[in-house]
Amino acid sequence: MRNIVLWTEKCLFSDPLFAIMNVKQTRIRTRRFLMERNYMNPHLIVEFEYIEEQSAALHEHENPEILFLLEGSLEVRTDQQTYTLHSEDFLLINAGRRHSYHSDRRILAVRFQISLAKLQEMLHRKTVIFHWSSLFDNAGAQKEKRQLLKDILCGSVNNGTKDDFYVSSLDYQLLRLLCGRFLLEYREQDE
Repeated sequence: MRNIVLWTEKCLFSDPLFAIMNVKQTRIRTRRFLMERNYMNPHLIVEFEYIEEQSAALHEHENPEILFLLEGSLEVRTDQQTYTLHSEDFLLINAGRRHSYHSDRRILAVRFQISLAKLQEMLHRKTVIFHWSSLFDNAGAQKEKRQLLKDILCGSVNNGTKDDFYVSSLDYQLLRLLCGRFLLEYREQDE
């Protein structure tokens, strides 16, 4: 039995960086977990949304996502591990990986989604798995990566054509970083 709900949510933040946003999602509830399907703009390879919810039940996404915590602390649980994120920590969760999160206090986070279909097409492979988090390396090594995520956020607030080009270039910088350093090798099996 599946329950499908479609909604549009608007969030307004006091900081001008966090402008009004629209989020369109479909939730499909199964017996054990929630599968969130996010309808990404077909012209974009990276999209993001702000998250203020203090918790989310066990769910998975059809696209890889990067959780970037801006304020607060957040406990993220996957099937295998529990991660504690603090302000400016980030964690990449691969497509189809079940996870939940919880915080005892108010948080502000950003969820970047990366189009799995476009990645598969660009990389000429069906399986795309990354291993990337600010929790795995020392703080100094993560400064550049955090700045890239912040630049994508700041650039996306502006709506000019030049800014669209700039943000697209940042999106591809992010993909180059992920695919160049954090893409796990996986041998495709013949069907």
